[in-house]
Amino acid sequence: MIEMRVDNLSEPNSGTEMVWLRSLEGSVVVPIEIGHTEWLSIWAEVTGEHLPRPLTHDLLRTLLKHFDAEVEEIQIVDFRDSIFFAELVLSSGGEKVRFDARPSDCIALALKFGAPIFMDGKIIQQVGYKAKVRQDGFELEPLNPSVEDIAAEVEIEEPENVVQAVDELIVDAQSALPLLGDDIDPGELLTVLKEQMDKAVKEERYEDAGMIRDEIERIEVTKPSL
Repeated sequence: MIEMRVDNLSEPNSGTEMVWLRSLEGSVVVPIEIGHTEWLSIWAEVTGEHLPRPLTHDLLRTLLKHFDAEVEEIQIVDFRDSIFFAELVLSSGGEKVRFDARPSDCIALALKFGAPIFMDGKIIQQVGYKAKVRQDGFELEPLNPSVEDIAAEVEIEEPENVVQAVDELIVDAQSALPLLGDDIDPGELLTVLKEQMDKAVKEERYEDAGMIRDEIERIEVTKPSL
């Protein structure tokens, strides 16, 4: 899990209201579309504004505190069919309990309780962006570009550079296998590559993780069935 923080919000009533999460130790951001009520709750916490009447998340905070419960943390655990899935982790009476919840509700409650926000690294790799600072602001580059984006870039970039980078990662993975000789079992290589991919995600080296993932998929397709 990678710890995130609320980095920005879209403009109010902009048609598509978004909250942007940024990793604490890197320049990776993930946008999540949210509803107006959730946007308003998050905006109030981020700006320190006091609304004239309590919103739903204010009521939930009051209820939880009344029953001696706290939001311990929130975890954004999955992304399927363009939908984020999250879990709200509460502590009550020395016990931790988890509830399935929308990320927008979880983020609003996390801010109201000062609780950390975590996201699965695989989700970041799937839908995250790398923020590159420019003189006039910043530019977002997808960590997992679509096939069309890759095809467009091939005409501009030197493909040898990408191939060389992947080859170097494979060599590193092979060197981690103790004395297996030249004939490395594909299953063993896959195990090491998956470990290196997980390590790259944890260290926020998402470009390396993406290249390793592609090589894993290539090996899985070509590996003979047992």
